Amino acid sequence: LSYDYFSRREKSNSPVFFVPMAMHPYLYKDLYWDVLYGNEKRYRSVFFGGSFRKDAYHHLTSFNAFPILNRLELYERIVSMNEAVLPSGADELNDINEEGKIILVDRGRFSISQGQWRRYLSRFYFFLACPGVSMPLTHNIVEAMSCGCIPIIEEGYASLFIPPLTDHQNALFFNQATHQPEEVLRAALKMPDDVIKEMQSQVLRYYENYLTPHAVVKAIEETKPRTIFLNAEAHSVRRISEHR
Repeated sequence: LSYDYFSRREKSNSPVFFVPMAMHPYLYKDLYWDVLYGNEKRYRSVFFGGSFRKDAYHHLTSFNAFPILNRLELYERIVSMNEAVLPSGADELNDINEEGKIILVDRGRFSISQGQWRRYLSRFYFFLACPGVSMPLTHNIVEAMSCGCIPIIEEGYASLFIPPLTDHQNALFFNQATHQPEEVLRAALKMPDDVIKEMQSQVLRYYENYLTPHAVVKAIEETKPRTIFLNAEAHSVRRISEHR
C-alpha cells in the first residue's frame, strides 16, 4: 500500500491500482449510496451544495500543487452571475422549479441531510465540481455522478480521475486560458435535450464502471495489483513536493 497517490511515479511493470475517490463514508454506512431517485423531475440547471468556509478552502492554493481555481475563487466568480441563486433555507430551495439557474447551497446558511442529499442531486442535470480543501478531489462529485449529474469541472481537476474524465462526453471542462467557467456554465444551460441525455448516460456508465464499490473490488481482484495507491488527502499532496 502507498499513499503516494498523486505523483504516480511507479516504475515497475507490475500492475498497480489507484483507489478512486468515494462518496462520504456515511452514505455507505447508512445505505444511501445506491438509492434510486428515478421519479424526480430534472431541471436544466446547475447545482452545488457544500461549505465555503474562508478558513479552509484557500488551502488548495497555498499547497501550490494543483494550478486550478480554489473553491472560494470559483464561488466569487459564480455568485456575480445573473443566473446564480443562493437559497437561504430548505423551503426556498424546494421552491426552485426553474431551468437556467446555478444553485449554490452554502452550508453556512443551511445544510441538506445525508439522507436527502442524493435526492436533491437527482433534481438537476448539472453539478458544479468545486474542489476540496487540500486537493481538487472531493466526495460530492462522486455522489453527483451516481445520480446522473454531468460535472462541470476544471480541466486540471478532471485529469486526476483514472481514467480521466472526457470533455463533452462525461463532463464539461472549463479552464482559465480559453474556456472560462462562466462561459461553460452558460453554454451548459442552453444544451439540447438529446445532448444532455447522451452525456448523462455516459456519466452513469463511467460511475458504474469505475467508482462503485463493486467496480473497485472487481478491478483489484482481476488485476491483482502489486501496489495499491490510497488517497491520504494532504499527506498525499505533500508527497508531490518531495518528488520535485
